[in-house]
Amino acid sequence: MTTHEGENKSWYAIYVKSRCEKKAWQKLTDKGIECYLPLHEKVRQWSDRKKKVTIPLLPGYLFVHIHPHEMNCTLQTDHVLCFITTAGKASVIRDEEIQTLKRILAPEELTIGLSAEAVAPGQQVEVIAGPLRGMQGELIQLKGKKVVGVHIRQIPYTITVDIPLAHLIVIPNQ
Repeated sequence: MTTHEGENKSWYAIYVKSRCEKKAWQKLTDKGIECYLPLHEKVRQWSDRKKKVTIPLLPGYLFVHIHPHEMNCTLQTDHVLCFITTAGKASVIRDEEIQTLKRILAPEELTIGLSAEAVAPGQQVEVIAGPLRGMQGELIQLKGKKVVGVHIRQIPYTITVDIPLAHLIVIPNQ
């Protein structure tokens, strides 16, 4: 891939065919396109056994780190359907949001959840202890547990992490 001077790479969310996230990731990587597929382990129960499987955290979505001129090459990749757009333009995902996803998925001792529910706005909080120290998010209550929710505006999911309330401080409204 050639780069154009003056253009910076940005993160974009792309929508891929159902259950093809790993295949799309591989095709994009083979083309030299930097992409991120958030994965997590989950225990699946079958009638005769339990098994740990690695599945996409955000079904149907991948993130690509590209120059704007690489969009057509990205779209011409097998299993890629479209860019997530706002007002007709591909939505840029902030670097901080990608880094937060990576930090959430790194420590294995955290309980990770995913909610497609529209979460009502709550108090903004910052984590002051533990492996996610410095992360900011929104305090929400989900199914009786207090958790921190991280919402990437361009996709319809809120990622939740169960963090003890003692590890949180409220960020005053500005």
